[in-house]
Amino acid sequence: MARGGGRELLAWAACYGVTHHLGLLPGGLGATPAGTRWADWLDLAVPYLVVGSALAALAAAGTDRRGWVAAAAGAVLYAQGHGMHLAANSIANARGDAAPVHLWDEVVGHLLWYGGFAVLVAVLARAFAGTDLRAGPWSGVLAVLTGVTWTTNALGADGLAGAGLAAATALSAYGWRLRGTGAGALLLLAFLPSAAGLAAALAT
Repeated sequence: MARGGGRELLAWAACYGVTHHLGLLPGGLGATPAGTRWADWLDLAVPYLVVGSALAALAAAGTDRRGWVAAAAGAVLYAQGHGMHLAANSIANARGDAAPVHLWDEVVGHLLWYGGFAVLVAVLARAFAGTDLRAGPWSGVLAVLTGVTWTTNALGADGLAGAGLAAATALSAYGWRLRGTGAGALLLLAFLPSAAGLAAALAT
């Protein structure tokens, strides 16, 4: 995976898998004098890391005008949704989760945030399908991490498991369409188990 933007793709998947689990930090790493938590300040870097690494991978793989337009749309959705989540979540930490804080954080914010990520995944898969990308051991591990992160994020938000399942199913179908390419293999490895897990969770 050293050629055709593979290293950039690995960096992007690692950024996503790590930064989308900041909520697991114990106690948000404690309070700051401003009434926020240290995890809130770390969360500020998430769009720069995830969107920035996605665009770097896309540039390395190469894409056309349509790909860049779609990537821009996904980046805007991701950044807007994450901003809603961060602001509302920080307020909730300080003053409670009463309406409309919960709506903007767990529902609208997460829906836009994760929707933007799904668009970026599709754009990257489209671009990398035309490269010499191969699904090696490290890329396989990070593909699984991506799918696990997608699943836990969808289950952790309020009422978004169904939307997460729909996106995972669509990305799996796109992976099947791209079968025979490294990008298709990684999409299937990431999102087919995710779709199965979310379907099982919704059925219980």
